[in-house]
Amino acid sequence: MSLKKLITTTLAGTVLVLGGMGVASASLVFSSSVDNTGTGFGGQNNILTVQLTGGGGGAGDSTDIENGKVAWNGTTDVLTGAQVISGDVKTRTYTFGFLGYTNETDIALVWNPAEVGSTAGQETHVDALILTIYEPDGTSFFTDSLGGSVTHLTTENPGNGGNGFVYILDATGLSNLNTALAGYGGSISDLVIGLETTVSFADDGPDTWTIRVGPGGQTVPVPGTLAVLGAGLMALFGVTRRRKAQ
Repeated sequence: MSLKKLITTTLAGTVLVLGGMGVASASLVFSSSVDNTGTGFGGQNNILTVQLTGGGGGAGDSTDIENGKVAWNGTTDVLTGAQVISGDVKTRTYTFGFLGYTNETDIALVWNPAEVGSTAGQETHVDALILTIYEPDGTSFFTDSLGGSVTHLTTENPGNGGNGFVYILDATGLSNLNTALAGYGGSISDLVIGLETTVSFADDGPDTWTIRVGPGGQTVPVPGTLAVLGAGLMALFGVTRRRKAQ
């Protein structure tokens, strides 16, 4: 790694990574719930799965903590944290190319807890969430994080493959990401996305972070698709007008 990529400057709470164009800020935010039933493991892009085994058997508390991280070192995925569940269908990094991202596409992360039982008030607290994008050689290119702990009632969630809680980059974070991508000298499709999380009030899991395209976890059509769709609608409109004229 070059010296300039090791130099960081802190300004107004934002860390600018010189030479890597990366921006570290607290711009990850909880957006909404999303209905994503019937997928389960293997049916979605799971980026990080954590599981606290041997919990209390009931609703967890602040001492029941799941922590895990999946990173890219330039050759392979690196998993850290005793609670990380390995295996490609549960924990892995993703390239922009694999996910079909462009520099105008938001990154959505879906928190999908699968806690034991369904007691009233059962919950998980997402205390930390750190998104890191790596260059192909493993150099950190961009990072963003959650500004503060968010509480989710897990009784609202029927488990893996059920409803999830969506986190996205806010307007500032998305602008920072797009600026970084616009200044990147390599192929955007080769950039690698990793994730780190800390969750408290966990109770046995397995709890999964899934990565998706677009705000709210929905697929966003690429500009070319929108253009084709627009042309088709215009053609349909023209046919309708001609029929009315006849």
